[in-house]
Amino acid sequence: MLLHTIKGPNSYAMLKTVDGRVCNTFREACQKLGLLEDDEHWTKTMSEAMLTSSPDQIRNLFAIILTTCNPSNPRFLWDKFRESMSEDFLARVRRNNVTYDIQFSSEIFNKVLIILESKMYVYL
Repeated sequence: MLLHTIKGPNSYAMLKTVDGRVCNTFREACQKLGLLEDDEHWTKTMSEAMLTSSPDQIRNLFAIILTTCNPSNPRFLWDKFRESMSEDFLARVRRNNVTYDIQFSSEIFNKVLIILESKMYVYL
């Protein structure tokens, strides 16, 4: 996409340069040039699901988005919505440990990622 857009590049750095700044990746350069769709519609979709859906339903939606919709920045979506997808795991841990103030942790998020991975195989 960059080769079709940038006139006469003579290096990879030139391909990744947008507005005088060298981007870290070709994908980032494409996004800054507006060549890739942004994930705003997926962000809105996930935000709406947070209001009306269970964590498992949100995980299903996220797995479907990842496997069929090819979002441009799946890491951003994960970081933004990982707590919503993990609330049931946190609640379960809190029920089992009533005397402790347990918060979200990498352990909880890793459990959710494992569940997401298995869900994604279903949708592939």
